[in-house]
Parts: sequence; structure tokens; C-alpha cells
Amino acid sequence: MSNFIERSVEAAIHELRDSGMSMNAIARRLEICRGTVARYLRNETSVPECACGRPVDHRGTCDARYEASSVRQAVMPKMWAARAASRAAARGEQ
Repeated sequence: MSNFIERSVEAAIHELRDSGMSMNAIARRLEICRGTVARYLRNETSVPECACGRPVDHRGTCDARYEASSVRQAVMPKMWAARAASRAAARGEQ
């Protein structure tokens, strides 16, 4: 018994999913386990990761983005200082 399915079955999984079928319907049609269908679909749609471990298109700044960008290193300290000044002004501090 093999741990992998045939290429034709794998291609059928993707074709059926592209046609709008649910994972349960694909599993019934191909007579394979729903978990197998999910695994092959998950492997196909893996999202590339940022060096911080989150998806590469995540919002916000992480250490990896900050270290890789000289522009961020120039702009972010000014932004943080301006934010601190506006918070201090809102609290009535000088």
C-alpha cells in the first residue's frame, strides 16, 4: 500500500475543486478519504511565509521587514517620535 495517490487522481481532485465541488463531494466521487482531499488541496495552496513566520503579505512591520529595508529604518523612528509626541500632547505633557 502506498502513501501517495496516483497523479491522475491528484489531477482529478484539483479539476473537481476548480469546478466548484466541495471536499466531501470530491471524496465521495473519487472514493478516497476527505482528509486526503484536504491534504492535497492544502499542499497546492500553501502561502509563502515572511521570515517572521507569518504570511508574506501580512500587515504591519516585523523585525524581518524592518531589518531588510533601509527606507523603513529611516522612516519608522521619525514616525514613532511623532506618535509619542502626539500622545504626550494629548495627555497634557510637554
